[in-house]
Amino acid sequence: MALSKLPIEIPDGERTPLVNWLLNLVAEQQQIIEKQQQKIAQLEGKVSSLDEELKAAKKLKGKPKISPSTLNSEKKNSKKSGKRPGSDKRSKKLNFVVDEERIIEQLRGTARWSHL
Repeated sequence: MALSKLPIEIPDGERTPLVNWLLNLVAEQQQIIEKQQQKIAQLEGKVSSLDEELKAAKKLKGKPKISPSTLNSEKKNSKKSGKRPGSDKRSKKLNFVVDEERIIEQLRGTARWSHL
């Protein structure tokens, strides 16, 4: 196992058995690190998919969709009326026309208050 990314190149004449063993150890550790990084990326993807599935099963909300702030932007509709649309009140008595008048006789002796 030869390392291709050494900071300095060690000539073959200066390599002792200990240096060769250390270089092999570093190369093995580098391969282990690369395999672990791939495994971590795979597991993170699996966790995120399981998390989304769990939220869907529990009917939880996902990430919120937050729109950017409009405080510093210019407003297109600068009308400032005191009331919101649809809140105007109109009088119902102005257009009311009486069709007929009826006189109702009072039933004082036989009338009773009936409440449910």
